[in-house]
Amino acid sequence: MKRILIAIAVLMVLLSSCAQTQTVDPVASLPDAQNITSSQEGEIAEEPKEVPAAVRNITSSQAREFMEDGEPFILIDVRNQNEFDQGRIYGAILLPAEQIRALAPDLLPDTEARILLYCRSGARSSGAARTLIDMGYLNVYDFGGIISWPYEVIR
Repeated sequence: MKRILIAIAVLMVLLSSCAQTQTVDPVASLPDAQNITSSQEGEIAEEPKEVPAAVRNITSSQAREFMEDGEPFILIDVRNQNEFDQGRIYGAILLPAEQIRALAPDLLPDTEARILLYCRSGARSSGAARTLIDMGYLNVYDFGGIISWPYEVIR
């Protein structure tokens, strides 16, 4: 009986160690520019690769904190004109999701600006945030939909 219990314990340890996953830090896996050496004299060393920016999903309360912390931000409503006219968050500018690629370069010239996005339910703002990231914007925050915004709305 003692041998069976020992065998079960060993099996459980083996199974639990197999189930563990390893997390890879994408930044840590990039080559350090100072550690890249040239194999032949006169060759140009490889430049380090930049990690692309990621969309940051935040809550309504976090978005509200950003709006009140004194730091500059741009609040973008990615719904259509009719939805915008029915109600919006104070300070929002309208930039419909389907027009982001065409209009963002002129309306949002600073790719390092803190940009807060919302739509009705969160689907369009998620896609719009990804588009802005793909266009080179670095500080994009998606807080979902106005239907879950617990604060004041302009009607």
